[in-house]
Amino acid sequence: MSATDTTIALRWRRRCLGSLVAVCVLWALPMSARSQEPTVVLRTSRILDGRGGVLEDRDIVIRGGEIAEIVGAGQGHGDRIIDLTGYTVLPGLIDTHVHIGWHFGPDGRLARRTGVGDRVMYAAENAQRMLHAGITTVQSLGGAEDGPLARAFERGVLEGPRVITSLGSISASTGGPAELRAAVRDFAERGAGVIKIFGSESIRTGGAPTMSQDQLDAACGEAADLGLRAVVHAHGPESARRSTLAGCTTIEHGALLDRTTLELMAEHGTFYDPNIHLIFQNYFDNEDRYLGIGGYTAEGFEQMRAAVPRALDAFRTALTVPDLKIVFGTDAVAGAHGRNVEELVYRVRTGGQSASDAIVSATSRAAESLGMADEIGTIRAGWAADIIAVEGDPTRDIEALRRVRWVMVGGRPVWKDVAQGEAVGVQEPPTGTVLVANMDDDSVWLLDLATGERRAMVSTHIAPHEIAVSSDGSVAAITNYGDRRIASGSVSRMDLFGDEGRPGCGRRARGPRVSRPRPTAGRSGPGAWTGALSSASTVRRAKSSRGSRAFRFRTGSP
Repeated sequence: MSATDTTIALRWRRRCLGSLVAVCVLWALPMSARSQEPTVVLRTSRILDGRGGVLEDRDIVIRGGEIAEIVGAGQGHGDRIIDLTGYTVLPGLIDTHVHIGWHFGPDGRLARRTGVGDRVMYAAENAQRMLHAGITTVQSLGGAEDGPLARAFERGVLEGPRVITSLGSISASTGGPAELRAAVRDFAERGAGVIKIFGSESIRTGGAPTMSQDQLDAACGEAADLGLRAVVHAHGPESARRSTLAGCTTIEHGALLDRTTLELMAEHGTFYDPNIHLIFQNYFDNEDRYLGIGGYTAEGFEQMRAAVPRALDAFRTALTVPDLKIVFGTDAVAGAHGRNVEELVYRVRTGGQSASDAIVSATSRAAESLGMADEIGTIRAGWAADIIAVEGDPTRDIEALRRVRWVMVGGRPVWKDVAQGEAVGVQEPPTGTVLVANMDDDSVWLLDLATGERRAMVSTHIAPHEIAVSSDGSVAAITNYGDRRIASGSVSRMDLFGDEGRPGCGRRARGPRVSRPRPTAGRSGPGAWTGALSSASTVRRAKSSRGSRAFRFRTGSP
């Protein structure tokens, strides 16, 4: 085709960055629609039940988002059959310590002072990365952005993992026992599912205790009185000992713990979430993106390097302590989301943990630490259908967890990368979706309108990139310049918003809310449309006269 049509330029002002979530909400259906979901049967040849057991040649029958029954091969009956034979099926992984909103800004460095709308958008991207890595539940410890994102996932507005969040944290600077109790009550009233407490310094400054026994007693005690768990950032023996005696639920990090303290934790039933690899490696990989921001100093990085062997020693000691409950957590911050399983691989390959125990720590044991042992983390009738399929057997080769090929959350398949002629990196969008382009961070989303329920972010930060659009309005492919296919499927309508062009952003939404763009002659500037899509159009990123990012739709061969 000749490139004869005019162009369509779109701009999106940063103050509207949070609008994508708002736009998605407009299309959401009530979660009661899930009761009408079809019965799904998973054909499997090998199941790891999350508690150390193995089942072979079974069908998993799923209704209403839960596992209804597990029966012999070929005995399951339902509206939809999904063949996962040839893969190992196991519960979705649970990361008990992430920071879902941490991200790198447009300058490539750690962003610290972005608005909540920005953080929600980046958090959604981070959530997608973790979901595709087989993480179906995260505990985010935690910021204000976690709340709206968790609710969007729960409603089905967006596809993502379950999110339990602290919404923030308390520390010695919060005040004395009375102020700490008040802070815990405030978080509880705002909907926090867990209380995050800083009981020690950062490992970058030595990890010394920062809170007294009275302070920890007040904070952990108030959380318990309100039916909430309390998790404590504690690196050294003294801060972990005080936290354990205060009745906290989990010790986070514990890089400097000794055997005496670990035995005390086992005696009290305190969970241990050692973050011994990914957090350090991610910092080292991205040192230039952190250095000089906040407390990230050259001296601090040297302290972290010195802590690596001590954290490994603490973990190896913990493996020898009877009845100590070790759970999977990564402390994933900017740059680490989606790489979560590297922590498990390291624990097995370098730390000496058995692969089976590592998997249990990331499934049923992690669920227990979240107070959700009878809901998630196990493949058993009555539990939520949070299920993944991996290529290979992770009990023999833990690296099989790097090869996630299929993900289900709450009974809904949300992602697949199963070889069926071609592998795709996201759920293939069905006919009837809406393409939403975000100019500020180069993200492209496909939102499903066919059912009104399913949502999937299909590509993020793949700039420069191209979207090949065929004459019937379908997306033929989304690629980066390396020609890697990101997604394909049908798009029946396109919502592309200009400056302030969304409901609630100050100006009537411009651009088409129809099946095809309509030309607007003689007008330019924010929100203006010139030209229309036709056959084999290609979307390329461009720069406007004001320097803002834009997409330029031009006809011709992709």
